[in-house]
Amino acid sequence: MDSKGKLHTMNILNEDHGLVDQAFAIQFGNELGPNWFLVDVENNRFIVKYNMDLYMPKLIGGWSEIREHYGLPSDHDLPVDFANYIRQMRLKYTVLHGHKTEVKCKILIRAPPKPSVKFGCGWKQFCEMHSLHEDDKLIFETKSGETPTDIKVLLVL
Repeated sequence: MDSKGKLHTMNILNEDHGLVDQAFAIQFGNELGPNWFLVDVENNRFIVKYNMDLYMPKLIGGWSEIREHYGLPSDHDLPVDFANYIRQMRLKYTVLHGHKTEVKCKILIRAPPKPSVKFGCGWKQFCEMHSLHEDDKLIFETKSGETPTDIKVLLVL
C-alpha cells in the first residue's frame, strides 16, 4: 500500500465527522476514492469514508473508531471548574447569552469512567449566530443571584 501523504484532521464540536485539510484533498483529489485506508506510525489501521467534496472535505464514516482509539473527545469538554459548577447545579439545559442573541442549549453530562460535561443541542446554533470558530477562547460567566441556567459567553480577543 503506497502512502499518499500526511493527513491532518480536526474534531468539530457536536459533529460525528473529521474535517480533512482542504489542501490535502485538492492535492490528492484525483487519486482518492470514497474509502481510505489509514495507517499510523504504530501500524494501527483504520478504514474511513471520505465525502469526495473538495470544498468541505470530511471523513464521514469510521471517524468515531479513530476518536475512540486515540481517546479524542467527540466534542469540546467544558473546563473542569465550570463543569463542576454545572454538575453541582444539576443543570439539564442552559440559556447562553452572547453579544447578538441568546440560545437555549442542552447540557450533556457523562458519568465515569470518562466523565465530561459538554454543550449539546443549541451549541452549534449559538456558535453560528456569533461567528465562533474552533480555536476561539471563551469565558463562561454566571452571576450569583441570577438564575443558574443563564450563562454569559464572552469571546477573548
